Amino acid sequence: MRLAIERNLSALSSGCQELLRLASLFGREFPVGALVSASRIDPRRVLALLDEAEAARIVEVEPGEPGRGKPRTA
Repeated sequence: MRLAIERNLSALSSGCQELLRLASLFGREFPVGALVSASRIDPRRVLALLDEAEAARIVEVEPGEPGRGKPRTA
């Protein structure tokens, strides 16, 4: 399982990987606003990196809660 996760993450840009590492510190779900603050990255860049992770099916935005994200489950 760990190998599959590492393989999926390796396809992402280094900026996206770093942002996801930071997001993981928030636990099972992460508030996007807090992620922006903690990362000190421009909010538009954070959203672009999260879009990259969502397109790779690594994370998903909570339905009905656009300000929250979580790791995607199989």
